[in-house]
Amino acid sequence: MSLGIDEDVADTPMAQRFRGYLPVVVDIECGGFNAKTDAILEIAAVILGFDEQGKLGIEQTFFQRVIPFAGANIEEAALKFTGIDPYHPLRIAKSEKDTFDEMFRIIRSAIKHNGCKRAVLVAHNAHFDHGFINAATDRHTLKRNPFHPFSSFDTATLSGALPTDRPCWRGPAKLQASNSATLKPIRQNTMRTRPRNCSAASSINGRISEGGRCRGSRTRRGSGHARCARPGAGISRSVPRCRSGSAARRCQTCPSRCRSHQRVHR
Repeated sequence: MSLGIDEDVADTPMAQRFRGYLPVVVDIECGGFNAKTDAILEIAAVILGFDEQGKLGIEQTFFQRVIPFAGANIEEAALKFTGIDPYHPLRIAKSEKDTFDEMFRIIRSAIKHNGCKRAVLVAHNAHFDHGFINAATDRHTLKRNPFHPFSSFDTATLSGALPTDRPCWRGPAKLQASNSATLKPIRQNTMRTRPRNCSAASSINGRISEGGRCRGSRTRRGSGHARCARPGAGISRSVPRCRSGSAARRCQTCPSRCRSHQRVHR
């Protein structure tokens, strides 16, 4: 026996990689969340395969609009979310039974071609799509469902397990520092888009110039705000400034699409 070869499955790249299962990506658009009562409106499937370089890619695709089965429930909120009009006169659709018969036939052919035993469902929140497939199979008493009855690859779960160097959460500084070898901290945007008035009413006593900057001010580098020089005055009517240092309202050198300044120029 060669190292890494499973003798219980066919000696093909797909069968060996997934232990006799063919991954098929499926996405279903439906009229609600209840698989037994709500209609299936559209279904798409992508059969995966290995290319000559051994990379996993698209081998075959399937798409079909579906006519709701008799007595099916369709929620208005679901139609607004998907943008599907099941009653459009030019909508080319097939019955649910014919759609699943055709899709199952294509998948079974791919299973045989790749030397696999069954197909395994790949979907985002796979239990949702799996439930609608099993419900349609039972509703029309379809034979030879190619999918495994309960096993699946859930991409929502897999995406959470993938490593990333750009965290989408803003954790404590100590935790980000401890993970600095693998995680890059998110840069905080310190520019204020809503200026706050000086607590000493600087605008009344004339300390704010025409450009909106305190005449006797000093600027904290990187903050993008003018701070009143008067002790205890707090922050004056702050004006976001571009990288060139000019006040936002009088900026002549900063382009209108400056990233540090684009909100002010709108």
